[in-house]
Amino acid sequence: MNYSHMQLVTTSTTDAGVLHRVKTALTPMTLDAKLDQLTSVADRIALEVAGYKQRVADIEWDAKNYTNLNLSNLLRKKQSCRFSLARVKLHVETALHKRAIEVLKSTDETSARWKDRLRRDLIYRTLFSQAKWLRAVLSHVKAIPTSQMRRESADEVLQAAVAPDQKLRRLSLDECNQQALHFSSLTHLLSSTPPTATPTDEPCKSYLAFELFLTASLFHKTDLGMAFESHCCSSLASLSSTTSFHTLVGQVSRALADEHDVPLSQEQTLRRLVRQMVYARLGAAFITPMAASLELDQVAWKSTVTARARSRALKHLPEVGLPASPGWFTRSITALEAMPTFMPDRIVDGFMKVMTTLHEDVAGTLGQPAASMSADVILPVLVALVLHCDLPCLHLQTYAMETLALSNGCDGGEAAYYVALLQAAMAHSK
Repeated sequence: MNYSHMQLVTTSTTDAGVLHRVKTALTPMTLDAKLDQLTSVADRIALEVAGYKQRVADIEWDAKNYTNLNLSNLLRKKQSCRFSLARVKLHVETALHKRAIEVLKSTDETSARWKDRLRRDLIYRTLFSQAKWLRAVLSHVKAIPTSQMRRESADEVLQAAVAPDQKLRRLSLDECNQQALHFSSLTHLLSSTPPTATPTDEPCKSYLAFELFLTASLFHKTDLGMAFESHCCSSLASLSSTTSFHTLVGQVSRALADEHDVPLSQEQTLRRLVRQMVYARLGAAFITPMAASLELDQVAWKSTVTARARSRALKHLPEVGLPASPGWFTRSITALEAMPTFMPDRIVDGFMKVMTTLHEDVAGTLGQPAASMSADVILPVLVALVLHCDLPCLHLQTYAMETLALSNGCDGGEAAYYVALLQAAMAHSK
């Protein structure tokens, strides 16, 4: 369906009401706050249509003026997107509004549960998280003055910086960036990046530094960068990608590693950052093919989470020497419920934190070292744990960890081992 010609239908006949809806549609909010703005399905559809049409107009304006930056365009109040990242964000927001319209159109207009339907829709959730993530990155990247966004050649740097008595040599690209932009090299950035990040669905400082480096080094103006941006925009329009997630990550990682002489010891850290960069732009395109199946699996699994199932799981705990009550693993419950739901690598970080907490809870109760806990002890506890938690996105989280963060040899065996243990616990809980 082509929504660019849809009429704005509202329950209010005043212009003020229409303008309020448009303003609400385009204002960044948390998911719950945005959903709580309206109570009528018709009003919400009107809001999303307004947002969609505005974003389509922004994309058309940018496409028209991006290659025509003459004086008259510069003097206009509305200019084309300065950053490649901003263009991708526009396409993400367009896809977000379009998806909301599709979901709401398929919802019974008399139903009061349309908000829950949007919350449960994995494609909508992913697009919403992408938009939020990209807004945070863009606000950070915009701190770079436009005048500094140019790579000086090695000869330019030599001419300006080398003393007459020094031996002339051609500087590397990283050295040029460091002297001309006062910006750390990629290898220095990678060496200062921790192996894990705080398990939240927000970009951390090291990731923001990576995005800043990509912008400062004009990655988006390279052949690969332009091809990647084009692929992002076309994939977001159809919510499908002709190139697999790990292929894209591999291509970008290899290009950056070759250009910036990244040593082998830092390639895993680089791939981790690139995975986040690719997923922040294209996450919904990789979730869409599996979204319906994951939602059905989630509903089917949730139907098995009953008081009887919880009681049965607790009864197995004394077999490994643990109390048959959930009181002793409340810290693990809190950690599992707080696990991120968007970025695959952050979900893994959060899940590993859960397993660390669970080991500590079990070890403290048994009076044994945490490192001595075997799968025979952890598995029945993990079954009880998932049954005592509110996990509305558990199947999405498991899929993201297994398929997007840990497959293709992207991470060590410990995380993969615990994800397999989680899958076994989910199967045993049915």
